[in-house]
Amino acid sequence: MDRPLHNAYLECQKKLDALTDLRIRGLLTDDEFGKKRADLLGEQLRLKEQLQDTDSRATHWRELTERAFLFAREAKERFESGTLEDKREILVALGSNLVLKDKILRIQLQKPFDLIKEGLRELRLEKSPFEPQNLRVTANENSGREAAVLTWCPR
Repeated sequence: MDRPLHNAYLECQKKLDALTDLRIRGLLTDDEFGKKRADLLGEQLRLKEQLQDTDSRATHWRELTERAFLFAREAKERFESGTLEDKREILVALGSNLVLKDKILRIQLQKPFDLIKEGLRELRLEKSPFEPQNLRVTANENSGREAAVLTWCPR
């Protein structure tokens, strides 16, 4: 849910409540009340439509994302064990500009699949070891640190 939009909707409702309170206390005429109420109801309706539109777009993208990940998960297995028609459908669904060079198929992936590929690449980088491969420190590299370490230690 779009929090600022939802907050604006709630604020509009508070203004309507305050407007009704002012009318009950006799601080507004019927004309003033009617005009301001119509404006606020129009604003509230506009905000409600925007909230519904935001919710429907979010639902659409969530469903699209779920289908893309489901396809990505099952495509490899279907490609390896499926018929030629299955393989063709998978390649068409993945993208375009297929190029076969040195027995390697290259393909320009469509939007959701290139995002998945990039995410997997970043995930592999995160899983790489944090520590350096060579942990040995030579005496020359360590000699400059002795003085600093001694000053940190209590005497």
